[in-house]
Amino acid sequence: MNKKVIEHSKEELRVHKVTYYTVSHFDLESFINYQFKLDNRFEFALDQMCRNDSVIVIVVNGKIDAYDKDRLNDLEESMGDECYMAEAFMNKLAQDGKISKGKYLIEVSW
Repeated sequence: MNKKVIEHSKEELRVHKVTYYTVSHFDLESFINYQFKLDNRFEFALDQMCRNDSVIVIVVNGKIDAYDKDRLNDLEESMGDECYMAEAFMNKLAQDGKISKGKYLIEVSW
């Protein structure tokens, strides 16, 4: 079996320039809680299970699959039990024209 080995440059790091929207997790939390009338029940760091001084990237395309649509429709019953809702919230906000589609870099620091 002949495997092709990809040679990576050891003298030069290949990088790509990418544009992100940056937002603090506190600002995103407040915005989501207000837009979805959640009475401050949504906590980004808990939702994403991330630690202090971390960064989360979420790609927002404005599309919501059936699973996330059900979770969004059942917010009253499920809020606090569901995790990883941030992407669904952000895609719904993009779908409704409240935020732009694109890559979001959410800075977590408390």
